[in-house]
Amino acid sequence: MFPEYRQVNRLVYDLQTHIFPSLGSYRLGHDKIEMTRAFWALCPQHVPHSAILPATPSSIDQVLDDFTHPFVAKEVRNAMRRGVHLIESRSDFAVYCQNNDILYVQEYL
Repeated sequence: MFPEYRQVNRLVYDLQTHIFPSLGSYRLGHDKIEMTRAFWALCPQHVPHSAILPATPSSIDQVLDDFTHPFVAKEVRNAMRRGVHLIESRSDFAVYCQNNDILYVQEYL
């Protein structure tokens, strides 16, 4: 089965159905923050410099102090290159911040 994310709990817990990909894949793969935290725990040396912060004025200042342009800002729940923003200026970052409650920022590789 390839269930949609909204179907996973009902299939696994209510109907006790086996799903593919695994439950762990759904849990980690559905959310970039959870995936990044898992990578930080398992292999932090292989994770690009990243920040996960609330979109508050102090967090915005922190990102602008910690990251040099260009850097990448991502939407937490998006895939296949959608929701990935190349931030080349303060104004680019301001637009991203207006549209996201959580700042998910990584160095540009």
